[in-house]
Amino acid sequence: MSDHPVPAHSEPAIPAVPAVSEPSTAADLSTVTGLSTVTEPSTVTEGAKPRSPAIYVAYGVSGAIFLLYAIGWAITLLVGPSDVPDGVLAQIMAYLTIGLAIASGPLWFMGVFLLTRGRRPIIQVLWQLLGIALLAPWPFILGV
Repeated sequence: MSDHPVPAHSEPAIPAVPAVSEPSTAADLSTVTGLSTVTEPSTVTEGAKPRSPAIYVAYGVSGAIFLLYAIGWAITLLVGPSDVPDGVLAQIMAYLTIGLAIASGPLWFMGVFLLTRGRRPIIQVLWQLLGIALLAPWPFILGV
């Protein structure tokens, strides 16, 4: 066998690690990791009043009306008599007009929603009502 004595089995020595407490704030975390933190912007600014549920109902109703307008324009322009003029440019313009007429309601709704953010709710509702009056598919409504 061997001339060397076999040492008794012993656990290797593990150095003691000092206990580290969890960082309690973002500032503590940045000092521990060395990384800066980014704060998320608040959706509600200080002093701002929360929106009334009525504005959400108004947006839902006007969105549904504009969706019905798109359907009304599609039925009127795609099912009705088509007098597409001759010529490539005239046909492109005719189909572009049909597409814009169908998309006008949803585009108005999204435009008002995006462009009047941060304004008073009455301003937003008035712009929606103006769009409802202007973009109605009158040929479909009057049965022309």
